[in-house]
Amino acid sequence: MKSLQRILVATDFSGYANRAVKRAAMLAHRHQCTLDLLQVVSWLPLETLKRLVDDYSLETGQQLVNSVGARMKTLADLLTSHYGITVDHCVSLGRPHLEINARARDHNADLVVLGAHGEHFLQDQLLGTTTARVLRTGNHPVLIVKAEDPAPYRKVLVSVDFSAASRRALTAALCIEPRAAVRVLHAVEVPFEGSLKEAGVPEELIHRLHSESVQKASQQLDDFLEKSAGSEAGRITPIVEYGYPPKVILEQSWLLRPDLIAVGKHGQAETDVALLGSVTKHVIYEAERDVLVVASETSAG
Repeated sequence: MKSLQRILVATDFSGYANRAVKRAAMLAHRHQCTLDLLQVVSWLPLETLKRLVDDYSLETGQQLVNSVGARMKTLADLLTSHYGITVDHCVSLGRPHLEINARARDHNADLVVLGAHGEHFLQDQLLGTTTARVLRTGNHPVLIVKAEDPAPYRKVLVSVDFSAASRRALTAALCIEPRAAVRVLHAVEVPFEGSLKEAGVPEELIHRLHSESVQKASQQLDDFLEKSAGSEAGRITPIVEYGYPPKVILEQSWLLRPDLIAVGKHGQAETDVALLGSVTKHVIYEAERDVLVVASETSAG
């Protein structure tokens, strides 16, 4: 299984960002790869500062960037010393999600690691705006870190719907922690079940449709894993459950207590690159675990 070669982590020195930095450094140590440490100084606060400070000058803005740069170097040196890894660090000026995605693309990052919230946590709605925008507009695998005290991933839950995105999510999950036990979950429903009941279709027939759907999905999942997992199939446990996918995923998360949940960015019917699939949204907003979100293909750069 391919190892990670470069991990990009963005920080604003908030508590959630610090969790992301720790997780990224642990993964960089685990894979013996380069850690790319990035902070983006948003131009919007600088524009506000210009309006508030009469004697604002370009030197003032540069002083702020230099101050952040010095803090980043201190953090990079600390991570290098503690984890024994190579750390590149950079401070850029611009819109955070655009700069993060550009850095990931230009430096061929295998993984982008972000905190669930940014420094303006009280203004965020469930998920930090920068993280949400990176997810919507980027194509690199994104690891959203929620755990307060990161520990090695030992149990991973991967939700699949047999789409290209879920296939890549499985591959990425297997790569991130080669020693973890992996459970691959597929949730299945009978289409228009509510309408069938309203139309008076007998419960016996609907129950038979349930059984047939689960049986067919189990065979599909076995075929999917045979093609997608290869030699890694031995550490995978397949699970097929009947029900609404977001509800099933969260229920299994509660029962299995995984350290990481991996999902595809889009499902089979969700191809708009500017949006997240509905199932993915439910998982990243509601799951209490770290979440790995993977698109159907990486950016061409």
